Amino acid sequence: MATFQWTMRNYDLDGVPVTAADMTPAATVSSQVKHATNRQLGLALNGVDQLDFTLYLDDPMALQIRRLHNVVKLWRTVLDDDGSTIYADASDEPCFAGRVVNTIKDGEANTMGITCFSPLWNVQTHFHLLNHYLKTNPDTSQLYTESELMWKIIDLVNNAFGIAISGTGIDEGTFSSPSEITVAPFFVQKGSNAWVNIFDGILAKAGSVDIIPEYTHTDSDPTLMLFSTDEKRGADLSATIDFRYHTGTSDVLDNLTEEETPIPNEFANYVWAVGQGGPNSGLIAMDENVNDDDDGRNTIGIYMRRADYDEEKILGSSSPATHLMLAAESELAQSRVPKTTYTTTIAPAADIYYANDYSIGDVVMLNANKGALVVTDVKQRLYEIVIENSDNNIETVTASIAHDFTGKVAT
Repeated sequence: MATFQWTMRNYDLDGVPVTAADMTPAATVSSQVKHATNRQLGLALNGVDQLDFTLYLDDPMALQIRRLHNVVKLWRTVLDDDGSTIYADASDEPCFAGRVVNTIKDGEANTMGITCFSPLWNVQTHFHLLNHYLKTNPDTSQLYTESELMWKIIDLVNNAFGIAISGTGIDEGTFSSPSEITVAPFFVQKGSNAWVNIFDGILAKAGSVDIIPEYTHTDSDPTLMLFSTDEKRGADLSATIDFRYHTGTSDVLDNLTEEETPIPNEFANYVWAVGQGGPNSGLIAMDENVNDDDDGRNTIGIYMRRADYDEEKILGSSSPATHLMLAAESELAQSRVPKTTYTTTIAPAADIYYANDYSIGDVVMLNANKGALVVTDVKQRLYEIVIENSDNNIETVTASIAHDFTGKVAT
């Protein structure tokens, strides 16, 4: 069974290492957080990643960690039984970097619980000082695409008071999608929250790109993450990675739970995309799942959903789909799949490891055979991963997977 080394280091907001003596007879001084317990890393698709751990109150490093004043970075190394390296994060690419946001000190237990969030957390705490009408990207002389606009909103925050004071820790990365949604013109209202503009506005559109946080490290550099995007985060690994439970052959899961939840106004097999002017304007594009699968309206009845596109003025065509017709098609791709989710516990002894063999956004195959819990060769996408590293350096991975929430997985 492999062992897992987690190297956590403490920095100030300028990226300067913060050091303390460790609790050994040699009292070695370094920035490494050596004696953490209850270590857990949570990773989410298009969300905020989170690192939790616990220190003893009398650990000298505990005195050097203050909420909002410090940053903790994590590097993972996976070692084989013979000590050889299976996987290791690059020195300038930690698997997590985030600001200390929450601390809980318990005198009786003599512990200090510490929670760090990825830089995207900080976007929630900023609003815009001015109105911004964003139409043409001066860097490209073209209308803003989705990725460019999301980055622009963060960049406006970075520059409002200067990067050091705004302190998002986010810099521009790479936008890799060959065909992005054009979302200009876009009005950023004075006083509007940056997070709401990005996640509840731009990213919430059907067919949106995925955010790929690329954590980065350079000593004495406050940058924690590059804001990168792609049409779909992850790769289709279903031909080689099979999450199997209770099948009797090559099982890699210790447990599997299934939850099926058709949510009103989220699940639908009949969709309207309503453009500028509302439903009375006649600008309505319709798409439906008639009987293409078990959830078609001819099979289980009609389930309806309306999505408003107030800014869309063109109905468009259906072949190929454009404008409002494309919106309807994208909305149905999301809505036609009921929210059937699985929570998987990957066996520590399974010979597959996070970052080396699979990651957030990847597509894997799922098979299960235990009574009524039967799944046969169904592709699933990884939406959330929680990694716990025990005191004896054994990782337990819990992964939340689903057939698809965003219409990006080929069946």
